[in-house]
Amino acid sequence: MIRCFIIDDEKAVSGVIQYFIAQENIPIQVAEVVYDGKRGKEILDTDQPHLVFIDIQMPFFNGLELMERFPQHKYIVVTAFDFFQYAHKSLQLGAVDYLLKPIQKDKLLEAIQRALGYKLYRDEITDHIVQILQRDFAQRLTLQAIADRLGYHPAYIARHFKKITGLTIMEQLTKIRMNEAKRRLQNGEDTIQSIAEQCGYRSESGFYRDFKKEFSLTPSMMRSGQEIE
Repeated sequence: MIRCFIIDDEKAVSGVIQYFIAQENIPIQVAEVVYDGKRGKEILDTDQPHLVFIDIQMPFFNGLELMERFPQHKYIVVTAFDFFQYAHKSLQLGAVDYLLKPIQKDKLLEAIQRALGYKLYRDEITDHIVQILQRDFAQRLTLQAIADRLGYHPAYIARHFKKITGLTIMEQLTKIRMNEAKRRLQNGEDTIQSIAEQCGYRSESGFYRDFKKEFSLTPSMMRSGQEIE
């Protein structure tokens, strides 16, 4: 289950976020709700949520100060202030999105999907499968292993997933692995072989094949910023 924090001094806002999450069956657990920057600092310092909804103007510490202090977390900024400098600073600090109050449900869902890096289908089985793939992409995942975790027959989850997403489970896994490989190539210094292993590949040739198919570039070209001819 995806865990999130809400740090906002308006109780009504946290209520709206929680209401939309429940109404849309979004697979997110609201683990902490706090109403000032001081308590926000405490929970960000001691826990590692998948996602943080954060206000800007709050007592003790504002949202931008907390984001600057704890850059390891993923943030969706929720604010009543439509100021360019706030939005610009939020994005500079790595905010995934900048939502204005009152919160619109569709924009909230889009922001959550952007933050998590994958689409939420609002279908319990499908979302659980995607969560497994996203969390454990580096492991050797088989259809049988995924089915065993969920308590369903492999053929059933394969048909169901394809019907909902248009992709096979293994095609979705490859997409997740490729996007993670792209991120690591662009933002890290590990060798291509090491990145292939980190993304669940035992064969470097298989990694190259899938990468070229997904991006029309080799991993080396992606890292150097070179375009394919």
